[in-house]
Amino acid sequence: MSDDKKVIFSMSGVNKTYQSTNKQVLKNIYLSFFYGAKIGILGLNGSGKSTLLKIIAGVEKNFQGDVTFSPGYQVGYLEQEPKLDPEKTVIEVVKEGVAETVAILDEYNKINELFGLEEVYSDADKMEKLMAQQADLQDKIDASNAWDLDTKLEISMDALTTPETDKKIGILSEIIHQYQGGGQIFQLPELIAQLKFNYSIIHKKSNMKLFLGINARYYSSFYLMNYSPTINQFSISNEKLQDQYFIADFIAKTTIKRVTLYLMISHLNSGLMGYNYFTALN
Repeated sequence: MSDDKKVIFSMSGVNKTYQSTNKQVLKNIYLSFFYGAKIGILGLNGSGKSTLLKIIAGVEKNFQGDVTFSPGYQVGYLEQEPKLDPEKTVIEVVKEGVAETVAILDEYNKINELFGLEEVYSDADKMEKLMAQQADLQDKIDASNAWDLDTKLEISMDALTTPETDKKIGILSEIIHQYQGGGQIFQLPELIAQLKFNYSIIHKKSNMKLFLGINARYYSSFYLMNYSPTINQFSISNEKLQDQYFIADFIAKTTIKRVTLYLMISHLNSGLMGYNYFTALN
């Protein structure tokens, strides 16, 4: 049997009911996936799409019915609202996806540092042992083509338009105003202040335009709030305090004839600065 005719996953007679609301979101579901198939799940809000995917991924275990995977296959699941460590930076979170490769590279670099220690290079046995470890790690790096990992991550992050690599996840998190199917909810800050200022100058004779803009936002500190779907209730955690933070964007744009020069300076809290500038034709 060819691979494309091979069923690697099946679901039979699956039902799911939320006991708290006595609402049945899945009823007698039967599915089978062929190897290499690309399948999309469509449905209205609240129809059970996310629940079905969680059952397939093995995250949701409280259901009735049978779910079977063929031996040798595993499931990868990207959550709609992934739980990220707020203390980690963007690049640290991205590298979690290639943690095994990063660990090999880190170990390889540590061994290279050990070669510079006198207690190592003066001991033939230690040197021989380290060289053997280095050769083994180098083979693994070659096999996974990991030497240019940073470049690959940079290209991927650029394509996904992720924030700057050194910014912390906690500061980048948006305030969620409503419950959207689960996960952590932010209580609204007591104070949100916003200032917008735009100023334009147009010189018709020289065909020149100048635009200056400031967009500043301030959020006071606030406690985080969690939603429990089992009891359909919000609760405030007095231990999880989101510190106050300030965001400001300074924009300058000038257009002379057909050429536009754009400058944007973003300031987030203190000391975190980002600069972006480019020229473009109209």
